[in-house]
Amino acid sequence: MFRPSLELGSYELRTFVDRALKNDLDNTAWIDGVSGLVVGKRLEGWDDTLVDHFGFEIRGLAQKLARRLMLIRDEKTRGAPVTAIHLTTSDGKERSLFLRDGGDEDEALKAHMRDALARADHPGAVLVELLGEMMDKKTRESFK
Repeated sequence: MFRPSLELGSYELRTFVDRALKNDLDNTAWIDGVSGLVVGKRLEGWDDTLVDHFGFEIRGLAQKLARRLMLIRDEKTRGAPVTAIHLTTSDGKERSLFLRDGGDEDEALKAHMRDALARADHPGAVLVELLGEMMDKKTRESFK
């Protein structure tokens, strides 16, 4: 049996989508099941603090799901493997970039980049900074 939710990869996302798509439950049971999955506690055990916790968790889950669905859609439409890069800075700014996976034709460039990064004191920080610049440039170009 084909199950599109398996393409989501993450157990958390698959479980959420499977639970949310259950149409054989009445509204109360459905709400209890979905909300209980998100915060790990059935509705009758909730207090005021869990309402805020639910809001935080459901937003995060929705963002993950949206990013993954966009990646799946983009990969299927292009017919080539795609990688999603999502950066969140310490000030809360979020940026996403979707790239087709590189091919073997870039091996010399990749080797050069590896050598250059090996000489850096903080190679991860260099990569994050460069990716952020790429994302900002791509965003500016898409709004021209």
